[in-house]
Amino acid sequence: MAEVILTNIPLDQLAAKIAEIISSRSSSAEPVRAESNVKYLSRAEAAGQLHVTLATLAAWTKSGKLKAHRIGRRVLYKANELERALLPIRVK
Repeated sequence: MAEVILTNIPLDQLAAKIAEIISSRSSSAEPVRAESNVKYLSRAEAAGQLHVTLATLAAWTKSGKLKAHRIGRRVLYKANELERALLPIRVK
């Protein structure tokens, strides 16, 4: 990027240069995609869906088997992540 000397540049030129830099960087940035139709479950709902206790759910989260998401004091689980965490049983 070119060096800009702020002591000898008029305010309107500075604003134009900043706008130019921002627009060039934002156009090259990858857009953020929101996940559509994501269903979040509370701790109780997630434990109920997996048929385990809240203590087991907490242990699995702490060990990394499940991924929890926090907003404020609430802990939520994505329903699709719970399904992906389930492993199929191999029958010999």
